[in-house]
Amino acid sequence: MELFPREMLIDLLLALIPVLGGWLVYLIHQSANYLRYRRRVPWLETYLRAVETAVDGAVKSLMPLVEEAKALNRGGKLTPEQAGAFKREAVARVKMQLNREARKILGMVYNDLDRLLAQRVEAHVYDIKRGRK
Repeated sequence: MELFPREMLIDLLLALIPVLGGWLVYLIHQSANYLRYRRRVPWLETYLRAVETAVDGAVKSLMPLVEEAKALNRGGKLTPEQAGAFKREAVARVKMQLNREARKILGMVYNDLDRLLAQRVEAHVYDIKRGRK
């Protein structure tokens, strides 16, 4: 006496073939995406260095305007509105210097490119204040 009839096993195997095939196609697709991403990783370091260079240039180009605004203010400091405006201007200048491919690759790695650039600008300004750069 058979536990499972032969026809039922054949039907089960025939039903599993499309499922296993779909799973295999999914794995191949995921592997291809992973390899495509891994190929771009060395470029990411290059683009991050470019971002740092662009941030340095943007902050340095705005420093005369910042110093002028500080001199005009009573306490010799920027108001929060002025600081925000200068930060937005620095981010805009950095974004102008990034090409489309750099934005695309950085956007794939970092969900919010504007936030990344704003953080880099703040960190650079902080380092300047501390006398590191």
